[in-house]
Parts: sequence; structure tokens; C-alpha cells
Amino acid sequence: MEPREASLRVIKDLQAVLYRTVASGRGKRDRFTADTGRKLDNVARLQTRVPALLALGVAAGAVFQGVGSAAPHVLGAFGKMWRAVLSAGR
Repeated sequence: MEPREASLRVIKDLQAVLYRTVASGRGKRDRFTADTGRKLDNVARLQTRVPALLALGVAAGAVFQGVGSAAPHVLGAFGKMWRAVLSAGR
């Protein structure tokens, strides 16, 4: 078994044990315990989407970096246009 498979299996087993403990009925009045089962399901669903979320984050970072490097040039061009309009009106 590869290390990644082993890690995922251990996480899955631990989540199953925690989910069974929460679902067993102990601490029903406790709000934290009541929400834990739902949160565990959300974490399990998130684990399958991690590669897509990582790719989305990398793409967003690249776009943000591109906008950040282009912004001074675009703002400078708008400034030159504004100054040209002001000087033509005088």
C-alpha cells in the first residue's frame, strides 16, 4: 500500500470512528456534538475536491498576479489620456 493510500485509509477510519461516537446519541443536548456529524460529512466531501480547489487557487493567484503587474500600466495610460483631454480643453 502506498503512503498516500495508507494516509487516506487512516483518515477515513478515524472519521468513521468519530462519526459513530457522535451518532451514538451521547451528548445530544450539546450543540457542538450535534453539528459534528454534519461537519464530518462536509470534510469527507471536501477531501475529494481538494485537487480541483488547489487548481482553482493556483489559477486565481496567477490571475491576481497578472492584474497586479498590469495595473500600473493601465492606470498610467488612463492618466495620459486624462491629461491629454485636459490640455486640449485649455
